[in-house]
Amino acid sequence: MIEWKKIDSKYEAEYDENSKKTYSVYDATGKLIETKVKIKESEVPKLATDYVYKNHKDPLEKEYFKTTDSKGTLTYEVKVKSKKLIFDSKGNYIKTLECKE
Repeated sequence: MIEWKKIDSKYEAEYDENSKKTYSVYDATGKLIETKVKIKESEVPKLATDYVYKNHKDPLEKEYFKTTDSKGTLTYEVKVKSKKLIFDSKGNYIKTLECKE
């Protein structure tokens, strides 16, 4: 089953693929922007998890995602409280975003 929701001007489809929660994000014209797959902490580069534990000592709830954009660029996202921490494919910190959903 696919669940759709609108976030700002984008559309997100949530579904299970290979027993993993997957999110595909599309623009208003239907073009795929990115696909996120929920993963385990052990699947995230150690450099990224070290950053999370150093800078967010108390988060009990963390969610980890592997994101691939429409150009094939891989990044990792760690959702901590109301923030998304973005890391490159090697685990280097890129930026922090406020969660909108």
